Amino acid sequence: MDKMSAEEYFKIKAIMTDNCGINCDDCPLDMLNNDMSLDCSDLELKFYGRAIEIVENWAKDHRLDCWDREIEK
Repeated sequence: MDKMSAEEYFKIKAIMTDNCGINCDDCPLDMLNNDMSLDCSDLELKFYGRAIEIVENWAKDHRLDCWDREIEK
């Protein structure tokens, strides 16, 4: 997979996090889940490559969910 664009990153992140409406403990970007012990905003600022990797992996694992949610919009 090619690196995703910033637009794709933010669209998929919004779907993945339900626009940050999910419990942080359930979010792959959360410090409990990102293997970096950083909150999501620090992860995105300091280690954006890792944040992109997390979102890309989530998108691969939830491909049908993403398409279904996009179709509903």
